[in-house]
Amino acid sequence: MNLQLINSPSNGKYSYQVLIEYPHEKQVKASVLGWEGYQVLADSKEEALAKLKELLTNRLENTEIVSLEVEIPKKEHPWLKFAANV
Repeated sequence: MNLQLINSPSNGKYSYQVLIEYPHEKQVKASVLGWEGYQVLADSKEEALAKLKELLTNRLENTEIVSLEVEIPKKEHPWLKFAANV
């Protein structure tokens, strides 16, 4: 998952990048970038953003977002064993 997340620790809020599209003349589609399936259709941009905010709020109600750091194992270069014998 490629999550576009900007942490604001001072107020405990998160901001997400949202794509606004106009697929039809009287319809607005709002999608959270990087969150597949988190999109809504509405009659106005304001309504679409409100629906999307509600969807995200419900999703994040009993969750937390953490960072996980993983160290990549260091492998010996495959040619190194031959260089030692020269």
